[in-house]
Amino acid sequence: MTACMYCKQESPAGHYERVVENRTPLYGPWAGWRMAGRDLVSPDKDRISPERLRGLLFRQAAEARLAKYRQAESNDQLKMWRSFEILPARELFRGRA
Repeated sequence: MTACMYCKQESPAGHYERVVENRTPLYGPWAGWRMAGRDLVSPDKDRISPERLRGLLFRQAAEARLAKYRQAESNDQLKMWRSFEILPARELFRGRA
């Protein structure tokens, strides 16, 4: 039987949890969180699947893109409003007229 590379570093109980129950603790800013199978488990025992985490991150990125777009759009409208009487018609429509 081959020896585990972690056996020299962890207790038998820790080895049992990692190998048999598939529980891996996390460190640093993730202290208290752990991996249990495919799920990320919070200190409050809430589970987050990879699909759910991917969805949350996608939504956060989409909201950031939308806020950035809305900010740029409001700045463009403000510039258009200020230059309404100064610019010729073709420049008001960004060359599309």
